[in-house]
Amino acid sequence: MEMSSAWAMFLLLAGSQVRVTHSWSFSNEGKGIESYFLATVEYALHIFNVKSKDTNAYRLVSILDSQREKTFICFFTISIDPWRTVFQLLNKTCLEGTY
Repeated sequence: MEMSSAWAMFLLLAGSQVRVTHSWSFSNEGKGIESYFLATVEYALHIFNVKSKDTNAYRLVSILDSQREKTFICFFTISIDPWRTVFQLLNKTCLEGTY
């Protein structure tokens, strides 16, 4: 009887949901990004859980830190002669900025 009550207590504790407060700060960030940041991270986690073959589902507990990085978006137009393995760059357009 003692083993079954310990097992029941474990299931009760392991199955209980813990309320989590999401908090983060943006020190030098624009005001627009903070309204989309948490939703974007939760969406990425949801897609990961849907596409994962793992039997466990993961959830977001807290965001410790975030930062923006400078990115480059580039479009290339290339002429290719596949039989001779000849490539020629016709046009390159890059946009620099923080997205």
